[in-house]
Amino acid sequence: MAIELFGHPYSHNARKIHWALEEMGADYEYRTVDLLKGAQKQPEFMEMNPNGRVPVIHDGDLVLYESNAILWYLAEKNGKLLPSDSKDRALVLQWLAWQASDLAATCLDPFLLKFYASMGQPFDEAKHAELVKAAEAPLTVLNGHLEGRTAVVGDEMTVGDIAIAESIGLCDFAGIDLAPYAAIRAWFEPLSSREAFAKTRPEG
Repeated sequence: MAIELFGHPYSHNARKIHWALEEMGADYEYRTVDLLKGAQKQPEFMEMNPNGRVPVIHDGDLVLYESNAILWYLAEKNGKLLPSDSKDRALVLQWLAWQASDLAATCLDPFLLKFYASMGQPFDEAKHAELVKAAEAPLTVLNGHLEGRTAVVGDEMTVGDIAIAESIGLCDFAGIDLAPYAAIRAWFEPLSSREAFAKTRPEG
């Protein structure tokens, strides 16, 4: 039975899962949840995720939400995008937690400010500058870690790379300048050139 992924191309968290499924060559079906019409807040969807957010997956009788938990589950289930060494697996889990706690909001918040401005809401330049400034600390940590590395953990791409790359992918539109972070840019470029990455981007 195919895994069902409930998501939307505009959701970077849903794109994490879509990208991972493509990389794994997994059997899945994509169910678009119309975020712009508030479908994620409708009772039918809230039964799957009471937080009213994508992504959610169905795998048999399992209903699972929270994107990094889904990434970990899929990697273990498919035996892909995770190291075999237990210490390296723990490090991937560490970076998944770090992405959620330290990096995600600092990339997403200025992105959303600009996105809502593009939809006609007032743009607060001072607030945007403050949010961009807040991204400096986690980006500095990540850049230092990636110096001399081709992957977040070990030598091969893992779900840790996917999770972090989806946040980094927001930076351009968010107005976060990655020029000072050479190691991040060198790491991100080959990831963003992958076929599975391109396939899971929103159209237009």
